[in-house]
Amino acid sequence: MKPCPHSGAAWCRPSGTRPVVADAEKIFASALASTLEARLTSRGALTRGARTWARAMVGSITLAVDEWITAPDAGPQAMADELTMFVWGGVVAIVTA
Repeated sequence: MKPCPHSGAAWCRPSGTRPVVADAEKIFASALASTLEARLTSRGALTRGARTWARAMVGSITLAVDEWITAPDAGPQAMADELTMFVWGGVVAIVTA
């Protein structure tokens, strides 16, 4: 585990070691999967990967934010913009596939 420069040292632990965070990630991924499935269904697209895509989005964002908290390489707005671009690009690619 990396040393954490923040007083809330729990932030610097992987989410799997923080039950509350892990539960929140599962809840968010489940809600995102439901939303993706509904939107894809309304467009007549395949929904088979919705759960996997939702988990991948939540997991990659969690990891990116955890790493950014311990070693910020951009300002908060830049980080938010980059993550938004990542998620939006993924959703557009899924919907238009």
